[in-house]
Amino acid sequence: MSYPSNPVHLQMVKNGKKISMLYSAARTYPQSSQTLNLILNRGDRIWIQNYSDYVAKLHDRHVYNVFSGYLIKDL
Repeated sequence: MSYPSNPVHLQMVKNGKKISMLYSAARTYPQSSQTLNLILNRGDRIWIQNYSDYVAKLHDRHVYNVFSGYLIKDL
């Protein structure tokens, strides 16, 4: 969820390579979500990165924005 005054354009990155993008347009507390199922290997790194040329403000009262992952099976 972003602030109404600015859009948020984020990308999910795996080991330095973009694997997904997410955009939330500037409106009344715009929202966007995405679910990805990834095959990961030990040592892989995943992060969310701002894709915009400006600072993206997220509306967060410690309940609205969540990034989580879970292990289905350790091979």
